[in-house]
Amino acid sequence: MSDMLLDYSLNKPAVTNPDGSYAINFAGCTIVAGPGATAFGQFDQALDFGTAGKGAVVLTNLKANPKRFAIAWCFRLALLLRIAKIWWSPTGSRFPCF
Repeated sequence: MSDMLLDYSLNKPAVTNPDGSYAINFAGCTIVAGPGATAFGQFDQALDFGTAGKGAVVLTNLKANPKRFAIAWCFRLALLLRIAKIWWSPTGSRFPCF
């Protein structure tokens, strides 16, 4: 099982991971009512980014496994290429099974 690299609860303009790492400050956001109970826990507040909301986090010293990252993206790219091939097939049918 993989570990979460970023574990944010977006319920206030300044958030961090539970251990205090990777702090991020959001600008142009407002706090609104959250979705409540979810599969990931209870979220009573959320951030509404609107059209101007933004934030950035510096991911220095991130302990990501670059091989797993590259392999995951290769699979995603392969799936995307397969979907594109089906969608723009020369047969004219976007759903070749029909």
